[in-house]
Order: sequence, then structure tokens, then C-alpha cells
Amino acid sequence: MTATTGKQAAAAAAKTLLADRITLVETLGAALDTHRRAEQAVTTARTTAATAAQHARDAYDAAKTGGWTAAELNKAGLRAPAATRTTTAPHNTGSAAGRWRQRQRCDRRRITIAPHASYRPRSSSLPRKGVDSSAR
Repeated sequence: MTATTGKQAAAAAAKTLLADRITLVETLGAALDTHRRAEQAVTTARTTAATAAQHARDAYDAAKTGGWTAAELNKAGLRAPAATRTTTAPHNTGSAAGRWRQRQRCDRRRITIAPHASYRPRSSSLPRKGVDSSAR
């Protein structure tokens, strides 16, 4: 029987520790591959659904062109799929400047309402209540 040296024991312990860590990385890699395949499947399904919906809308339009009315088709339970909406991400909402721009876009769309009669903006140029302006 051969005696193991300290160097050999350390190498064996390191291999055991590395084997556990390598197993974790292999599991992570497999999970990421599964996720990528699932994302590709979702993308493919969305593309297929969009193509089928466009074909259905085209067939609906052809039926209307052929003499059917929308009311008759609806009564028969034949409705064209709604057109898909495309949404865009808000511009740079992660930064303070992006949030400021988004607020400005929203503020421009709001109706401006006159302030209440008791509202007085605070400014150093306007005299305050109860303060003599000549005392400054």
C-alpha cells in the first residue's frame, strides 16, 4: 500500500470540490439552453399566429368583397382577428432624463386647468401676506 502525500491529498480534495462546482455550471448551462429553446419556440409560435391571423383577415376581406356583409359574417360567428398592435418601449425611462422626457410628453397631453382663486405662487418678487414690502 502506498502512502499518499500531502500534495496528492490536496489534489484529490481540490478535484472533489471542482467536481461539485463543475456540476453546478453544467446544470446552469443546461437550464440556459432550455430557456433559449423555449424563447425560440415562443418566437416561432408568435410568427405563425401572426401569419395565420393575416390570412384570416385577408379571407374575411375577400368574403366581404364577394358580397357578404360584416353583419352577416358576424351573425354566422365569423369575425376577423384583430390586427396586432405594435408597442414600443418608452424612451430611456431608466435614467432621470428619460423619466423627465416621459413626464413632459404626458404633461403636454393634459388639459391645463386654471388654478383655484386662492392659489398664489411663491416667488421672491411677489409680496407675502402680512409682510410689509417697504421694509425690505
